[in-house]
This record gives sequence, C-alpha cells and structure tokens, in this order.
Amino acid sequence: MSESGSEKTRSRAKIAMVKEGYGTLPAIEEMQPWQLRVVADDDALAPVIARNNAVVVDCSERELVDGEIYAVRHGQAVRLWLYHHGFDGVGQWLGDTPIGTLSSLAGHFRCEAALDQREIQIVGRCVGLLDGDDQAIDPLVGLENERQALLDARARLIQVEGGRHIQQVVVPEAEGGSVEALRNWLQRSLKREKFLAHFTFQQKLDALNSRIMYIEDRMSRQTATSFAGIEAQLEMLWDVHYAPFPEELDDLGALTIASARRSLKRLCGGAPQTRQDDETNQPARSAAIKIVPSPRQSGRP
Repeated sequence: MSESGSEKTRSRAKIAMVKEGYGTLPAIEEMQPWQLRVVADDDALAPVIARNNAVVVDCSERELVDGEIYAVRHGQAVRLWLYHHGFDGVGQWLGDTPIGTLSSLAGHFRCEAALDQREIQIVGRCVGLLDGDDQAIDPLVGLENERQALLDARARLIQVEGGRHIQQVVVPEAEGGSVEALRNWLQRSLKREKFLAHFTFQQKLDALNSRIMYIEDRMSRQTATSFAGIEAQLEMLWDVHYAPFPEELDDLGALTIASARRSLKRLCGGAPQTRQDDETNQPARSAAIKIVPSPRQSGRP
C-alpha cells in the first residue's frame, strides 16, 4: 500500500502552509438546508478564520463544547466566537451557575466573559469555509494544519507578551458572588490600561490553549484514511507527550513512537531520518501551556 507522489506532496504542503486570506477550517463546496452562511467581520479568530471568510454554520449542532467555534446571536446580529468553559481566576462554576467565555483567538481582541452558559444564544457550530482553500486529502492532515498554525500563534503571543503578563487574574472575593457582580467588576477593571493589557494576554492564551486541546482531542479519535493522516497523529502524539521531556526519550513509549515515525516516512517514500534526528529536533512547544492556569482545571469537575 502506498500513496501517489502528488498526494504526499500535497499533504505535506497542507501541513506547512496556510494560504494568505484563508483560515484553517475545512473547505465546503455546497451548503445543506440546515446550514447557514456567516461572513467573518474581523480577524479575531485568526488563524482558524480570516477576515471576510464565508463560514458554514451547522444550526443542528448547538451543544457547547470547550474549544469549539460558534455563531452566536446578539440581538438581530450574528457573530462568530470561540467558546471555552469557565472564566480565568474563577473556574467553571459560580455557585450553582455554570459559566463560560466567548473569546477571540490570535487576532483582534474581543471577549464576552463570565457568561451564564444557559443564556448564550447559540445559532450553530462552525463546520467549514464556503469556497475555502483546497480540502486536505485526509481530515487528520487538515486538523494537524490547524494545530500547527495555532501553536505558531501561541508561540508568537508568548514571545511578545508573555514576559510581562504571567500572573493569573485575581477576582476579589466580594466581586464573585454572582454573574452580574462579576461582570460589573470586570467592566470597571477593563478601564484600567494595565489590567486591560494583562487580561487581553491571558484570554488570548487561554482561548488558544482551549482550541489546541480541542484539536488534539479530535485528532486522537479520528480514523486516518491515508499515510499522511497517520503521520499527523504520530507527530501530534510526539509533540504533546515526548518532545517537551528530552530526559524521557529512552522510555519504551518514546522509542516506539520514534520507530513508528521513521517507518512511516520510509513507507511514504520520504527520506528516512536518524533516531537522533527524531528525538532531538522536535519543537518543545507544549511546555508553554503551563504559563497561565486554565479555569478548566480549577472548576467543578
């Protein structure tokens, strides 16, 4: 079993590059009756959705999932948001109220924080781009393409802002008694320039982490339909569990994954890598997740 040379070249190009003006959601050629077309009015959800992308929204999917992107109704308007559970410094619950945050990703910052999950007016889940970039030959390749774009965006954010904003937002106990009180405190605090800069960094980082973990979870459950898809899964597993821990590269799991990656590259016709290359040249990107505690880790299970 082998893939054609053109398919292998195309899959590697998908992982390495996102075309200017296109997001990383899969391309959809034809809409269904239960789907809605929504145009992104800014670049807030970059790199997943670019400004002016026509996004396909599935109105039959409205369940809130951490790290997913939704169309949300605001009065008569519909806007695209990333949703993640909880609020930084509070957790996922405020008393008996489940709370969530609507946020941007790496682009223009906007945020609706400390919302009662039950009151968010979800129109549907964003499932793809209408007339978008070429579809990946395997959905897993498309997911890896998005994961790499998100990791790059997170690395740039940390490089530029991380050193100045590493502390978690602290909500005064007196302000956390209800969703309304918390939102009022937040609106007052955002008028302070220093707090705004700190809050913007933390929310962007938490949103990026939410989306990255969501994509990695999907990749772990997806069935590959090509060698390129299997390679994408192995690269993700290596990045998350082995690359950040060079002292554990002699572990049985690390040796097995490294061997499987080398074997797969040979089967695909690519130039074989040495074991040393496999074990030492992988980017340790995942360690950055530890910079800011996620509210998903501090809330009620």
